[in-house]
Amino acid sequence: MKSLEPLIAAKLADGVYGIREDNNVARGIAGRGVSGLNEFFDIGSAVIAQGVSGMGPVSKASGFALVLQGKGPRQGEMAVVARGTATGYDWLSNLNVTTDRGPSGYKVHAGFKKVFSSVDSAINDALKGKNPSRIHCVGHSLGGAVANLAASKLAGEGHGVSLYTFGAPRVGMQDMAQYLVTKLGEENIHRVYNPSDVVPMIPIHPFLHAPTARDGLRVKTGGSLFSLNAHYMSSYTPAVANMTWKSLAAASTATPLHISVDQWIDKAEEYVKIPGSSMAMWALGHALKGLMELARVVGAATYIVGSTVVDIVASMLMKAVNLSKAIGEKIMRWVGLVMKYAGKAVNTGKNITQAFLQWVLELLMRPLISLAWRAIENGMRGY
Repeated sequence: MKSLEPLIAAKLADGVYGIREDNNVARGIAGRGVSGLNEFFDIGSAVIAQGVSGMGPVSKASGFALVLQGKGPRQGEMAVVARGTATGYDWLSNLNVTTDRGPSGYKVHAGFKKVFSSVDSAINDALKGKNPSRIHCVGHSLGGAVANLAASKLAGEGHGVSLYTFGAPRVGMQDMAQYLVTKLGEENIHRVYNPSDVVPMIPIHPFLHAPTARDGLRVKTGGSLFSLNAHYMSSYTPAVANMTWKSLAAASTATPLHISVDQWIDKAEEYVKIPGSSMAMWALGHALKGLMELARVVGAATYIVGSTVVDIVASMLMKAVNLSKAIGEKIMRWVGLVMKYAGKAVNTGKNITQAFLQWVLELLMRPLISLAWRAIENGMRGY
């Protein structure tokens, strides 16, 4: 089954924002300046899935996702498209994020699971009685997280599913990412990101993007610094126009991912001198992933259920320091670079403890979270 073209997927991810304040789907999509979708999907019969927005006594339901029936070249297919939302950030901003069992039974970000759960029954109702040949799950930003969870559930129910995300955060851990690859097929997972967009960098490892064997489809619409504009669909849509998935993949192969931890640390050292360098954070993140893999190899696995992400990572790194002098030296070099990037004095004589590693991880996460919040907040204003 042929995938949606990149531009059509981007237009869906952009157009769904129009239903946030307008329950007329055609008018809402047109209000976003999006056109050309009616050739592939029946906009007039689209179903709006209401999702919970906000928390506590001020929470309210609003248009959060669209379920559309295909037509023309997409006859017999359907699409589930989720918009970005500030709601999930309530949990994303928590440094002590925990995991929960996702719809497929694997560990996922607890906050994203809660957001997905608020819209799940509405999506089910819209799909009831249908037997689509393929379901396209699409989303931007935190809508991409919901699209990941929807894809995992629908694929688990036996549907043929394709997944398309733009500027999406990491949703689950290794088992969840591998499940998506197994059920959907790597060729049906299209993750578009911009290295200047901070949102795809969070949450940190051990959360992973799918597929894990290769990087996503990288588009470059800015310099080497973080940019709020890099997160908006107004940046992603023109970046994929006139492109195919094959040409996007070819353009992304210029970045070497399968390099050693030491090489990633070398790259981080090169960029940490530049304040706000997205390349520095990108390299630090890949180096951390490599360090965690080394820690696992030497037997530094830690108990997951009930632990926070910071607890898990700090515990594994601490155990690796105690188990291997060579890995410990790499970890300390990485720690020094995180502190340098955060503008903190590096004390190489400091005794390493798990509490110290937790503090360093928070140094790494805080600027990411701050920038992500600004990007998501501005995105909710319609950028």
